[in-house]
Amino acid sequence: MPLIRIEKISADVCLGLWNITETTSVFFELYPHLLVHKPVTDTFKSEARCLEYLAVRALLSHMEGDDIRISHDGNGKPLLSNGAEISISHTRGYVAVIVSSVKRVAVDIEYVSERVGRVASKFLRDDENALSLHGQLLCWCAKETAYKLFSADNLGFHDIRISPCDLNGNTGVVKAENLKRNVEFDIYYNMTDKFMLTYAIYKAGNL
Repeated sequence: MPLIRIEKISADVCLGLWNITETTSVFFELYPHLLVHKPVTDTFKSEARCLEYLAVRALLSHMEGDDIRISHDGNGKPLLSNGAEISISHTRGYVAVIVSSVKRVAVDIEYVSERVGRVASKFLRDDENALSLHGQLLCWCAKETAYKLFSADNLGFHDIRISPCDLNGNTGVVKAENLKRNVEFDIYYNMTDKFMLTYAIYKAGNL
């Protein structure tokens, strides 16, 4: 089973990561409760999209139980039927889910590719220095994480400042600023040869 890990970040925050190697039929065989989603997955034109959809819900069943359902608010933010906070991300072959019973959380995952360097000028601010590919990827993922954390703010890339933009080892933390709110918070990262994973945990309460 390609469940990579479920990590208890704190008493009320859980992070899960899944490497998709299954086919659609294998998902339904291993997780019969997912058959309720078949009318939805049958509408997907992309097999990759279908597998991501099922992998998220298979991972969530390990984290929160088989009966949990996902919906979305007007900003596209995912919501859980048990009232817990959730954030979801997927990239080529992987899905990541972070859940908290009381805090705001956000996650992003992106596969390692040189394409991020080709669009770096679109998301980097003049006061952000990310010269290496991995530094640029970290900045990209961190900004995506910040955008999800403050989904109601509709942040643009230049409304978010990341410091520093370079890695200090394969795991670490960088500072992020929501410049619209003038608030600073931590974004944690985990870098492998396959992907960059970033996540943030914010105080409880509405944003």
